[in-house]
Amino acid sequence: MILLQQTPPLTPTPEEGRSWLRRELADPEYHDLDLIERILRWIERTLSDGLPSVGDVPWAQTVAAMVVFAALLVGIGLLVSRARRSPRV
Repeated sequence: MILLQQTPPLTPTPEEGRSWLRRELADPEYHDLDLIERILRWIERTLSDGLPSVGDVPWAQTVAAMVVFAALLVGIGLLVSRARRSPRV
């Protein structure tokens, strides 16, 4: 039987905790991203948490969504083509 050495839980003093936090936050990993990249990553995380994955959606629902999307594209295409043909006033 292998005995694992148990260590007591960490109980740093407030000064030690602040020092550890300063050292951790000084890591360049936290400062590599500019504002645009941070916003894009936040949007990506928000959408990926809120939208189901492809495996979670039934196939009939996926096909229906594709048909609706195609119909919208055709409708927009027709509106744009008619707008070009109309005479200018």
